[in-house]
Amino acid sequence: MSVFENDWMMRQISSMTKMLRMMFFHKASEEITAEEELKDEETKVYYHTIYQLIQEDNYAQAMNYLVEHFTDKNLEYLKTALAFFDYLNAKEDSELRAHGYSKDQLYSDLNFITKQYGIEL
Repeated sequence: MSVFENDWMMRQISSMTKMLRMMFFHKASEEITAEEELKDEETKVYYHTIYQLIQEDNYAQAMNYLVEHFTDKNLEYLKTALAFFDYLNAKEDSELRAHGYSKDQLYSDLNFITKQYGIEL
């Protein structure tokens, strides 16, 4: 991926997560402190599982778990997903690729999440 394409992809992901935060949580902040805001125990397990995988640099496995266990029935799942999309979007594509993931996959996973709410990227 060229530098231009990578920059475009990062902006697209950032813009979409910002729009979703505003739409669903009325927050403009790039940082949703998901862990502190979660109330549901099931969602806390979801968050901690993804967090642990990311801390172990298992980005692809973390995002696969995020997508496979995502539900649009509980907005805490969306809050969690947005926090991790922002976190991984801030990483260089080369770092993501070194750990079996990429900006293209991040964009694709974000697209899957937005489709759950009837939003097409």
